[in-house]
Amino acid sequence: MLGRPSWERICLITEWEEHDIELLLVEGRRCNIPVIIGSCGTTGTDRGVNLYAGIVKSLSIKHKLAPFKMACIYSQINKNELERRLNFSPIEPLGAEKPLTSKDISITS
Repeated sequence: MLGRPSWERICLITEWEEHDIELLLVEGRRCNIPVIIGSCGTTGTDRGVNLYAGIVKSLSIKHKLAPFKMACIYSQINKNELERRLNFSPIEPLGAEKPLTSKDISITS
């Protein structure tokens, strides 16, 4: 996979993610087992939640699955909220080399 353009690597990752979700979703519905899918592989961003929700919707149509409940739980924190929290008290790292700084927040997309 090295040497390929980054957009192509992203497409390949989505293919295997879709494959795994398809197995879980189809067999989970067949056996009437609840399925929970997390998006922390995409660092828990709203984009990742939306990507996985879209995959689930597409697969449910493809396999003509019976109706089911689906919830999307968003946890992305916007930059203004991070700044507010940082001004209130330091944000301690979970395995990072140093605490979060205002500069870190400002250069993050």
